[in-house]
Amino acid sequence: MKRILAPLALITVTVGMAGCGAPTKYEPTTWRGGFSDIQLDTNVYRVTFEGNSRTNSTRAEDLALLRSAELSLSKGYPFFVIIDGKTRVDQTSVVNPVQTFSNTEIKRNERGRAKETYTSTTTYGGDTTTYSMPSTINTIMLFHKRPDMNTVIYDAKLLCNSLGAKYQVTCAAR
Repeated sequence: MKRILAPLALITVTVGMAGCGAPTKYEPTTWRGGFSDIQLDTNVYRVTFEGNSRTNSTRAEDLALLRSAELSLSKGYPFFVIIDGKTRVDQTSVVNPVQTFSNTEIKRNERGRAKETYTSTTTYGGDTTTYSMPSTINTIMLFHKRPDMNTVIYDAKLLCNSLGAKYQVTCAAR
């Protein structure tokens, strides 16, 4: 009995966009996501946190806040306000390729000639996988003293301690 495996379609390997299966870490931006910041004025910064497909929006928002607090403290400012904040979720869909495999089994007689042939065909794929990747962008203004403003004023040290504990991160500028 001889077995022949004959693929009928080109096999395509799709590398998943989910990374290593864990939410994005609190770290400077890499190909897996992370935080970045840029100074816009003397005491104004844009802080961004980009998550992978395993990161939910709450985590992205929290880690952007954590980076804002850490940055504020590192610049010598104990307070900050968010003057513009946005969270968005980008979605990417991937259609998995259709793959068809056939397996042919040939039964031979005693002279080696084909007596019976059995063929089975299996088709996989054609389904769509959607990946959602959140990102949060906060434009923050830093203050040396608690400002008298009608908005949420963040205490950077308190935020570093609370969010740091939640995500097991130690702020570099406590």
